[in-house]
Amino acid sequence: MTLPRHHDLQSSKVVACAVLGLAASLAPGVHAANSGVLKPTTSTAATTTSRPADAATINAILNRWEPVAVQAGTHTSYWREMYGTQLAQMPANLLATFTMLPITDASTAVQDYAHFVQTFRQTAMSTYTQQLKSGEKSYLKALGAPTRDQVFVPIQPCRIVDTRNVGGAIGAGTARSFVFYVPNGAAHWSDQGGVAGTASSSCPGTVITSGGGTLGNVAPTAAVATVTVVNPTAPGNYIVWGAGTAPPTTSALNWDRAGEVVANTTTIPRGSNPPGGTDFSIQYNGPSGSADVVVDVVGYFVPSSATELDCVPQESTGGGAGDVPNGAARQIDAPFCPTGYSRTAVNCVYHNTNIAGLYLQEVAGGSFSRCMWINGTGGTLNSGDMGAQSTCCRVPGQ
Repeated sequence: MTLPRHHDLQSSKVVACAVLGLAASLAPGVHAANSGVLKPTTSTAATTTSRPADAATINAILNRWEPVAVQAGTHTSYWREMYGTQLAQMPANLLATFTMLPITDASTAVQDYAHFVQTFRQTAMSTYTQQLKSGEKSYLKALGAPTRDQVFVPIQPCRIVDTRNVGGAIGAGTARSFVFYVPNGAAHWSDQGGVAGTASSSCPGTVITSGGGTLGNVAPTAAVATVTVVNPTAPGNYIVWGAGTAPPTTSALNWDRAGEVVANTTTIPRGSNPPGGTDFSIQYNGPSGSADVVVDVVGYFVPSSATELDCVPQESTGGGAGDVPNGAARQIDAPFCPTGYSRTAVNCVYHNTNIAGLYLQEVAGGSFSRCMWINGTGGTLNSGDMGAQSTCCRVPGQ
């Protein structure tokens, strides 16, 4: 199997472009303890409907919170995309939570934003829970969408394109299309001027599992690649975009003079072409001249996928406290979970036969949960048979 042949596309007179970014995470990396700066307030006026809020309301919330989000260190365009998408799925009564959050002075912006994030998560989970109860699964369907919840898979850098070897330099005002992953390990990147040998042996990270590679069983939604201009004969720039989609309006790589060698690492969303077609296009913008291009893939974004819940049991016993005489009680705290796991259940267990007169009272509060065993059997019981178990789980993700 060989890779699809390259083909030239006539210029659409685009003078500059930008590679579209890919938002890979829902929550920004801002975490803070409860500072008491913001106190969520529920609205009492005209917000009881479950109808999704209109675009103007969402935009007003984003505009109001964007300055403190920026001060907290977020990326503005990604922030608006991520939160705007999620806010649009919330009923108006839950959205009112954000319209009622007060913003304090600039010195507390980070704390303010931490409260915004915390409230957002709680409200999003409330919406998710309501939808599950009503049978609506849109949140579940949204997981792994091309614009969010992506998983980055780094690979050993692999040269997939070198026009010095195949195809020749790209002329000013023209574009050429390529692929950045292969569905068959027998394909050769040398067809695009890249490394020699079959892809499964020379660049296994660029091949999906069914073809003998390491990407998983689904095609990536975007590649992270270093694009290098070589041998330019005049100043110009490259724009890079997913094949089959509209060219962007900002450049991914610029050079100022002939003979300059310049590189830039960028994210390239995969195009809309069907499997087996081209994945992305590169166009040389400039009034004249030509230039070679080299592309080295360093990783991929792939859709997130559901995985089996990872749970581990943790148990504490009362063995170290001696036996339990008749009429006495023994309290056993359920253990905390390992780092990265959350307690999802507590079970009180007695590792012996069921005994008449042995009573159990479960006590819970705050961050602890405990079992209280009460001995009414008329005899002495071994406390080593009494235990409190925590079920500790995590979602592994892809």
